[in-house]
Amino acid sequence: MGKISQASALIQLVQTSKGTVWIFKPDALRKTKTSAKSSNGALMQQAAKASTANTSQQAGEDGTRSQAQGSCKQHSGKKTKMESTDAARHFEDEPAAGLCVGTLRWDASARFPPLSAWPSVAPTPHRPFALTDWRSYVEARFEPDAHGTIRLDPLALDGLSYPLSLLRALQVLRLRPPSPGPLNLLVIGASSKAEERVWRESNYWQELQHFLPATHLYFVGPEISADRHRVVDERSATLRATSYKGTVGQLLEEESHLTPANSVVVGFNTGMGSGLWPLMKSWLPDLLLLVRSRFVAIFTCANDWSDLRGEVEVFKTLHAHFALKPQRNPFKAATIVHEPGDGPRSEWSCSSCFVYAVHGCEDGGPMPPAPGSASSVGALRRKLKRFAQSHLQTQTPSPMP
Repeated sequence: MGKISQASALIQLVQTSKGTVWIFKPDALRKTKTSAKSSNGALMQQAAKASTANTSQQAGEDGTRSQAQGSCKQHSGKKTKMESTDAARHFEDEPAAGLCVGTLRWDASARFPPLSAWPSVAPTPHRPFALTDWRSYVEARFEPDAHGTIRLDPLALDGLSYPLSLLRALQVLRLRPPSPGPLNLLVIGASSKAEERVWRESNYWQELQHFLPATHLYFVGPEISADRHRVVDERSATLRATSYKGTVGQLLEEESHLTPANSVVVGFNTGMGSGLWPLMKSWLPDLLLLVRSRFVAIFTCANDWSDLRGEVEVFKTLHAHFALKPQRNPFKAATIVHEPGDGPRSEWSCSSCFVYAVHGCEDGGPMPPAPGSASSVGALRRKLKRFAQSHLQTQTPSPMP
């Protein structure tokens, strides 16, 4: 996808006698450009897929996709209404490295609405809240106004999608944090324009405190700004973050205390399975390391027809064990990017639309080669390169969520 049009929105949940109504208020369309980021920071252009696209908004598994035409649609007895607003002014026209289809695309002037305190008793690691979907979270997390309306900006949903997608995966996996802590969360392929920006410019990552005990985030990737390298920010006695400009392999070599016993890895919308061989190849050393070392590694994908399909094949080739089978993520972002029109098979992308997790090798499967094993890794690269070339030519978009 080379160009998109963006219809941003103010999202409201209106409580009525007949239930909760989701209201989307989009603005006029604006032309923008897209790109894809590599795990190791290179800006990868996908000229073969350059096209014009439109943007729609999505609010969770049980919401209704709202198109720019402004029509009303019915879904599970809940109506989605379209009205105009000027919320799109902050959408990124020329995304820099690290901003791509399916990831955070709001420009530097956009401001994340701050999260207020939980309206009732906040959950704690010892009194957890089950994360099932956007609707149940929003209705528990945000206080309605005097008219029974909960107002949300799509920027808030796009930003909150990062910590909530991770937390929900941890709940499904039923992982127990180490005792004593902290639990180290290694956010790999991170960018100062996306995952780390949400940390710097909002309090959204602080939702972790309500679900996990002592936690140390590591934002790891060559797209971390040089001036943020090894900067440590402490938000509370139980939550801190370190930014690291480099690969997870480099981080683990320097920080030997980060082990599979006290650390979980997460990669958001890496795009490594999209069929771009330079991108896939850049990820291979770290993937080999993670599988061989038996780290629990959670990954989200921006679509199933390209990214998820490719990533599953990569990990099958590595004989990885899928601890969490690929599935739809109920905490995907609000923004969907798609080709022009409303066809059933338009190319589309939505941040963290799918999620899965791997952990070591499958039972009885061979161990993948060590990253330094030249001959074995060379054969693996040739096999994956053939797949990438075939995958890029045979992708068929699935229906938009």
